[in-house]
Amino acid sequence: MPSHFPSLRTRLLLLFALLAIGPLVAIGVLSYVQSRRAVERLVATQTQTIAARAAEEIERRYALLRSDLMLVSDNAETQQLLGTAPERPADARARSSEFLRQAWRQLAPSYYSIELRDSSGTIMEELSRETPDVEGATPLVATSEPSVVAEQPIREWGSGRRLGTVLARPRLSSLLPREALDARFGQAGYSVVVDRAVGRILYHPRRAMTDQPWRGLLGRDSAEGGSLDLPTATLRFHEHDSLRIASAVSLTTPPWTILAVGTVDEFSAPFARTRNFTLLLVLAVTSAVGAIFTLAIRRATHSLEALTVAADDVGRGNFMPALPAAGRDEVGRLTRAFETMTQQVAEIMAQIERSRQMAAVGEFAAEIAHEIRNPLTSLKLNQQRLERLMHGGRMPAEAEEPVRISLREADRLDRVVRGVLDLGRPRSIERRACQLREVIDEALEIVRPQAERQQITIENRFAAADGSVLADREQLRGALLNLFLNAVQAMPDGGTLRVHTTTTETTLRLRIADSGRGVAPEARAHLFHPFFTTRPDGTGLGLALALRTIEEHDGTLTLDNTGDDAGAAFIIELPLLVRHVGA
Repeated sequence: MPSHFPSLRTRLLLLFALLAIGPLVAIGVLSYVQSRRAVERLVATQTQTIAARAAEEIERRYALLRSDLMLVSDNAETQQLLGTAPERPADARARSSEFLRQAWRQLAPSYYSIELRDSSGTIMEELSRETPDVEGATPLVATSEPSVVAEQPIREWGSGRRLGTVLARPRLSSLLPREALDARFGQAGYSVVVDRAVGRILYHPRRAMTDQPWRGLLGRDSAEGGSLDLPTATLRFHEHDSLRIASAVSLTTPPWTILAVGTVDEFSAPFARTRNFTLLLVLAVTSAVGAIFTLAIRRATHSLEALTVAADDVGRGNFMPALPAAGRDEVGRLTRAFETMTQQVAEIMAQIERSRQMAAVGEFAAEIAHEIRNPLTSLKLNQQRLERLMHGGRMPAEAEEPVRISLREADRLDRVVRGVLDLGRPRSIERRACQLREVIDEALEIVRPQAERQQITIENRFAAADGSVLADREQLRGALLNLFLNAVQAMPDGGTLRVHTTTTETTLRLRIADSGRGVAPEARAHLFHPFFTTRPDGTGLGLALALRTIEEHDGTLTLDNTGDDAGAAFIIELPLLVRHVGA
């Protein structure tokens, strides 16, 4: 059943993305954002300074306007005019008019008009640029400046009773410091003055914006970050697809707000290339590192996936699974260890299978030994008697061949029964120190006559410095004899039998090779199985008996597939005697 749990590769890539890619991208984006925020803070700081200077100058000029109005309202002539008795209004009015006309000569450059009204709102005196008989009076020229009105109450000396009001319409240019308002931060910067009381713009560099609702200054989007009701504020808005920062300084009297506006893009543009390059560099490095890591993880996990498939194959009984190429890293060492493990498991399973077969053979031998050998003995005795009668001339000559064949098959059957009994029943091993060279020579002497008849050359090269092993001499000679006989029988038309020995520090290695027809690939897996044979007259027990004997001596017997011999080659490895002494 397929698992829905993420694979190791997916989990590693997710972990890498979380711990490496994510932080790198976050650092790049954060650096990008911080650099832009730094420019915004710079614009906000500079525009705040400009707005504060303009506000300070407006406050100073408005204070002068208040002092002008105090001059008009707080004097004896004005007090007499508004507080005099009804029977003497003419004299008071004359004195007041003269005083106001003299004051107007000083105030005229800064005002459009000044009105003196009583408590009921009746205009008692009115001075303007068109007032006749006033030195320096000039006709009032139409202007597009928004109308500004300043009001100063007139109170009676002593009682504080309100007598009237001075109502002045100052020239806006006299209150607005052009030099301070013309100061700007950057080429696209500008300053604006807003009258909060009426919600309209008093001053804007573009005359079309003058006397317009101040909200239109911010475009369709509402401003972010502040309010004009606060003493100071910073607003962010977009104008012509450009982000602008407006620093606001609000006055209490008059209820005006000065906005100094700067453009962020104007100052961020010189750094945009570096900032974008840095961001792209971070993204490129992150992508490259991610790609390299993905390829490395893919390569590593591909080997692990192949090992997982191989493990599944081993679990299904295939001990020769396809394995990935073993590199020098940890996965490569794991692959080599897995390969060694599967080989050892295959050998163990083969030993278990052979043991099972041996047990089955033993049970089989125990069941049929007596059932076969007793009748077989009787058959052999009677056939031998027939053979003697035939030799004595008491039987026809044509019976000779059937009798000979019967005796030969009876002998073969007897050998099979003895082999089965030897293979199946437990044997006692009496180990003693012996020289393997001597055991080899004894076994070769037995097969030498047959080898000479078949014109087989025996090449015996004992290169071991010390060939002492701990073994049961008779059983070990029997195992070697089986291997030598197999080799001789594989070369009916002659050839070479090579018997070579070498040693390592703890192991003696014997290689037995013939120049016969070799072992077919499909037969190699069953070569040591009981009753498996490739010869018509073979019993299939010789190699099985030899394998059992070698393994009982703590050795190994394997078919060598790496040699250059045309025929078959077998390798026997036995522990040297020094190993046991050291143990």
